[in-house]
Amino acid sequence: MNILVLTGSPRKNGTSNLLLENFLNGIDKEKNNIKRYDAAFLKIDGCSACYGCESGKCIKKDDMQDIYNDLQNADMLIFATPIYYYNFSAQLKNVIDRFYAIDEELHTKKEVILLATAYNDEERVTMPIQVELEAICDYFGWKIKGTIYALGCGEVEDIKNSKYLKEAYKLGKNI
Repeated sequence: MNILVLTGSPRKNGTSNLLLENFLNGIDKEKNNIKRYDAAFLKIDGCSACYGCESGKCIKKDDMQDIYNDLQNADMLIFATPIYYYNFSAQLKNVIDRFYAIDEELHTKKEVILLATAYNDEERVTMPIQVELEAICDYFGWKIKGTIYALGCGEVEDIKNSKYLKEAYKLGKNI
């Protein structure tokens, strides 16, 4: 299976990356081809609604061009992000917004997993990101295979002392 990992944290050693690493440690690497892009460390501009892509390709010359082919060929997408103001990080949201350039090609069978961490420990903080994920998947016809919302995990020590790392590993084992 071709698995595309898209991360959104600007903290290389932050909580969402630790959650992702535990998930990836559970995956059988021999049965799956994994490609990872860390959006916070790439040059990816936001969509400017120029409609240049109507001619068949996004006109922006940035790192998103590298992602498009892997995105089309992926059987599964993994989104890993800290929750910033109730949603995907801005860095990851830029990537998602740029899906528009290949919109027609993305209406294919894909499975999606969301791994998200939040400083806040209240469940309500996950409601907007849940709605956005469900809307994206509904639009493209993708299936949500799993979600982990690591609440109260704003710092690395918080997540290390939580149940979420084991849950992520177990979810990865089930791929």
